[in-house]
Amino acid sequence: MENKSINLDKLVEHYYEYLIGQLYSNKTLRNYMSCIHKFIDFKNNQYSKEIMLNSEEVSNLLQSYRAELIKTYSNEHSANSHTLNAHTSALRGLFNYANDRNYLNIQLNSVAKYYKNDTGKKREILKPNDIQKISDILIEDIRNANEANRYLYERNRALFYTYLYTGARVAEGALT
Repeated sequence: MENKSINLDKLVEHYYEYLIGQLYSNKTLRNYMSCIHKFIDFKNNQYSKEIMLNSEEVSNLLQSYRAELIKTYSNEHSANSHTLNAHTSALRGLFNYANDRNYLNIQLNSVAKYYKNDTGKKREILKPNDIQKISDILIEDIRNANEANRYLYERNRALFYTYLYTGARVAEGALT
């Protein structure tokens, strides 16, 4: 790794100007810069504000920051890989920009990996007795329906069993 050094605060200023020139939306700019400024705040807690960092120091800082993100967001109820990947994406953009302009030489694949998209949500699956209860209700609706509405209840029953046996999603049935 070549021993180039850079002031990260200055790099962020240049990168922000670059992003504006790329015509990103204001929301994207705000989100990217928010993630980058959190990284800069982390850096400022580790080093003095104006210090010049070489590629190896930035790589080590990125690894430390990544560990801190995991620790911080794994304790929050709403945390998931989307939040972590937003931070990673913003930092990868910043350091790809630095690499492309030969300000630094960082191997990002090892220090700024994306996180697996595991939200921890479990799919709820109907139990056999739940299926039976729904089926009974659907049959009862058909029995109690007047002739004008009967076909709607029969359609509902048919859709329920179609979803149940094919695994189709309700949104897919809305197209019919």
